[in-house]
Amino acid sequence: MNLVPFKTISSQLRLLKTIPTIAVKNLAGNIVVFVPFGFLLPSGYETMRKCHKTFLAGLLFIFVVETVQLASMLGSFDIDDIILNCLGVLGGYIIFKIFGKIPHNKT
Repeated sequence: MNLVPFKTISSQLRLLKTIPTIAVKNLAGNIVVFVPFGFLLPSGYETMRKCHKTFLAGLLFIFVVETVQLASMLGSFDIDDIILNCLGVLGGYIIFKIFGKIPHNKT
């Protein structure tokens, strides 16, 4: 279990110099996996179209996933995973907002 913010992230950033593929996989993977959550939640539910609502729903879901990993001992609880996953949710929400500004062809 890691409860120290940025401990794992900083070690992965140091690993970028020696084994970049593993570091990128670990860092980007934790972000990318939650981009669809941040995009699809506000796309599918009008009540979730505010950033703070999407973020809080994502945070709650991510926290549940991390807690289940800890309780089941099928993974480890890592605050850095929560931070990176939340960045993915926010990234997905930004993509949702960008696509919302694109004019649609009404035919």
